[in-house]
Amino acid sequence: MQTLIAATRGMHCARRVLRVASSTGYTREMMRHVLDRAAAQGYVPDHLVCSGETPPGRPSPLMIHEACAELGVAAAGNALYAAGAALVPALERPAD
Repeated sequence: MQTLIAATRGMHCARRVLRVASSTGYTREMMRHVLDRAAAQGYVPDHLVCSGETPPGRPSPLMIHEACAELGVAAAGNALYAAGAALVPALERPAD
C-alpha cells in the first residue's frame, strides 16, 4: 500500500499533546474512502470539515474557525497549519 501521508509516521507521539483537525475541498462522501486508507496508516483526525459544510465554502477561513471551535481552540492563531496537498502526494497522482 502506498503511503498517503508521510507525516503519520510520528503521529502517535504527537497525539499525546495535539488534537488534529482536517479541512478539505473534498465532499464528505469522497472523504469516506480517503479516511479509511489514512486510518490504516495511523491518521485519524479528531474533526473533519469538508467542502460545503461552511456557508461560504472553500477556501473560506470559516473552515479553520469551525475546526478550532470544535476542538476548543479559542483563536485560530493558536493552531498549527500544514498545507494538505504537500502532505498527501498519493492523492495528487495515480499509484504506481
